[in-house]
Amino acid sequence: MRFSTGIVRLWFALHLLLPGIVFAAPFAYITNGFSGTVSVIDTANNTVGATVGVGSGPVGVAVNPTGTRVYVANLTSRSVSVIDTATHTVAAAVPLGGTPFAVAVNPSGTRVYVTTQSSNKVSVIDTGTNTVVATVATGSTPGAIAVNPSGTRLYVAIVGTTNNPGSTILVIDTATNAAIGNVAVGGIPQAVAVSPAGTRVYATLNAPDGLAVIDTASSSVIANIPVAGVPFGVAVNPSGSRIYVADALFDELLVIDAASNTVVAIVAVGITPLGVAVTPAGTRVYVANADSDNVSVVDTATNAVIATIAVGNGPVALGQFIGPAAFVPGPATATAIEYYHAAFNHYFVTAIADEITKLDNGTFVGWARTGEAFKVFVLGSAGTLQVCRLFSVIPGALISTHFYTANAPECASLKSNPNWVFEDNVFGLLPPAPQCPAGTRPLYRAYNKSMGGVPNHRLTAELFTLNRMVLDGWQQEGDYGMAGCVPVV
Repeated sequence: MRFSTGIVRLWFALHLLLPGIVFAAPFAYITNGFSGTVSVIDTANNTVGATVGVGSGPVGVAVNPTGTRVYVANLTSRSVSVIDTATHTVAAAVPLGGTPFAVAVNPSGTRVYVTTQSSNKVSVIDTGTNTVVATVATGSTPGAIAVNPSGTRLYVAIVGTTNNPGSTILVIDTATNAAIGNVAVGGIPQAVAVSPAGTRVYATLNAPDGLAVIDTASSSVIANIPVAGVPFGVAVNPSGSRIYVADALFDELLVIDAASNTVVAIVAVGITPLGVAVTPAGTRVYVANADSDNVSVVDTATNAVIATIAVGNGPVALGQFIGPAAFVPGPATATAIEYYHAAFNHYFVTAIADEITKLDNGTFVGWARTGEAFKVFVLGSAGTLQVCRLFSVIPGALISTHFYTANAPECASLKSNPNWVFEDNVFGLLPPAPQCPAGTRPLYRAYNKSMGGVPNHRLTAELFTLNRMVLDGWQQEGDYGMAGCVPVV
């Protein structure tokens, strides 16, 4: 093995569930505003498998990225219920000083953001301790909330008042927990959703221009899509190609093409549809109908209702109420250890025992552990992508490099390139996805923008580390803001 420094680059072309990996259908968690309960729907058979008592007046709901916890904003009991999805019981209740309305979870599952309307703020909850660790003043009444795929921005619907008539989408920086901008939307925002790429925010408005399309780069409205009735819930499919809007007045689900910003289908659902969510596979849309006490299930291929599920009294389900598909891990995982070379200012990661030994004992000079590590799949695990490693010296640079890719055609192409030498396949990963399957978590990738004349990439499963690297001038990379999905344990 040749070893001077490491460049870890993971490129994925596959974005579908992989054969051989065992997935269980995800669950939908429907808040019943007048029942004080959450109905748990098994999307495999569209039946209610459990009903969980929470606080009074549950409205907002969000499932964490691994599908292990569900967070419910209880409007009238002024708390957030934390549901353990393994037992379908409330594991904790977090008291809040205001009236919690909507909730969102960051991609790493470490923070929960809750809008509290009576106190005009966003509360930040640490999921490790289930305590409020920060608050962000919103200036006026906050409503719906969404977090971008990289976890760096929050988008909060601000409802204007007599004293503060402006209705906007407030933008919050999650690294500093500070408001950094307001986007005027022209109407009263009801719900918000962020595209999988993080480039668009969609806000439903109680106005003739029923759906505002916001460009996140410029923080400006670039289009308004008319909705004849009263638009409320909004969701985007995993590919970002379709937007689904619940029209609470005409009892319809609007299907909008994201490329042309036009309505391409209208589906009749239950009475007063509010919350909307799409399954991780993008094949079904679930709509909570507040006045018919049921949930409509829409097939995205045919835009037709294929099931109607009775739930509790007054279902709202505002937020991301469908979790990831449950993932049954393979029998073998390994631990990838990260190293840093101070002279090169480069990071390297390996799960190979012999390399770890030689890095630790100084056989490979200059490398030291950073203290970070993450799990990977052992080579040959069914359904995973094999990551191949190649070695080269970049022309004109004094530091050599390794190249890692899980894209089989790319690996084959580089094997035939005389500037690269294939070393081995080293570990397995799942491809990036809008939500990593339960039992896995995002693996983020940061790029040093060729600082010092030689590129380097850092892989980390810690969102805090990623944010710190970005603040240091590195660039976040990867589809859906990540490099792939790795086992939690």
